[in-house]
Amino acid sequence: MVGSSSGAFIAAFAYCRVCPREALRLAWRLVLEHGILERPAGLLGVWGAIVRCWLEALLPPDAAERCNRGGLQVVATELPGLRVVTFTGFRSKQDLIQVLCASAHVPFVMDLTPAARYRGAALFDGTFRYLLQGCGSGLVPGHPVDLSRGTNGGKSAGGCAGANGGGPLLAGPHAGGAQVLVLDPRADGALRQSWRLVDCLRALTVEGASGIMARGSAYGATLGMEAVLPGLQQLG
Repeated sequence: MVGSSSGAFIAAFAYCRVCPREALRLAWRLVLEHGILERPAGLLGVWGAIVRCWLEALLPPDAAERCNRGGLQVVATELPGLRVVTFTGFRSKQDLIQVLCASAHVPFVMDLTPAARYRGAALFDGTFRYLLQGCGSGLVPGHPVDLSRGTNGGKSAGGCAGANGGGPLLAGPHAGGAQVLVLDPRADGALRQSWRLVDCLRALTVEGASGIMARGSAYGATLGMEAVLPGLQQLG
């Protein structure tokens, strides 16, 4: 699987069999422990540290090995050229957490810095080109750099697969002839009308986050995945 930002978290959680409800409960506990609801700035400046603590608690000790076996690819945006890069071959749990945080780094919001450092590169949120271009640029598997072999940089990921106007897009063949399923959450009209990107910066209640998860599940049920990929196997 390939993922950027929160999508990279979800992919890693799938390979590590992390329960989504457990992840939500822990996130809410950390919000309360850090007094986010009482902070005038909310998550601003402290979000990155909370995310790292969250990942440390949720991922198992062998998280890197599990993700490497599964073929996880984490997408990020590189500064200064805004190049989309992918990474794989994670050396340890801490190495995996570091690249996940880099892929989800929102400049100046996570920890008041413009970029996260990973393997000598300045990186930020991997969905930047996706939001800018209106398509899944960089999310179609290409030939990512294997950092377990000591390479410091990233290699450009696959190009734009095309905008998804109303459901799953089969873009392929890619990566050895296999077709690639690209899901665009903006194709969910109900979610788009009721949720904005800026809302992610606001402290959520458990009920609010559960509602978002429920809407996502309902949208997934409408896609008829079994008709699109008859051989799709469920992870966990």
